[in-house]
Parts: sequence; C-alpha cells; structure tokens
Amino acid sequence: GNDPEAAAVRIADTLSFRQANGLVADDAELWRAVEEHPARDRWPFAYLPGSEVPDGSPVCYARLSQLQVAATLAAFDEEELMHFVALWFE
Repeated sequence: GNDPEAAAVRIADTLSFRQANGLVADDAELWRAVEEHPARDRWPFAYLPGSEVPDGSPVCYARLSQLQVAATLAAFDEEELMHFVALWFE
C-alpha cells in the first residue's frame, strides 16, 4: 500500500544492504569484485561485450549444464553466495 514509513524502512534496508555488499562501487570496481570472488569459477554465466539488445540491456549467456548447485552450496555459506549473486546482478 501507500505507507511512507514502511517505504522509508525498505529503502533504508536496501541502502544498508548495498553498502554492506559493496554494491556502491563504480563499474570497474564492481566487475573486479565479481571476477575476483571465489564463487565466480562455479558460476557458468557471462555477459559478452557487444551482445546488448537494441535498448542497451545486456544479454546474459548461461551454460546451465555446468551449473553444479550442490557442489556450490557445499563450498560456500549462504552469506558468501548472497554477496556474490548480489554483485553479479548489480
């Protein structure tokens, strides 16, 4: 609904999450953090330069046959994975 106080809390939570997870960096810093994250080697997704659609949105390619969910969940705790996925989708 239209609850300004609840909206303010959600915005503050979002900003806090972004700060805590390094999502306020510039593009170069953000991509460096993605590529250097230990979970990156287990993440079979990629954005290829020049693969944008006409409106400029990036295209993400996935090699789903290489996604090893159980092994990834065993190798990283929830906080590490949440941080990596937040970086990736930023």
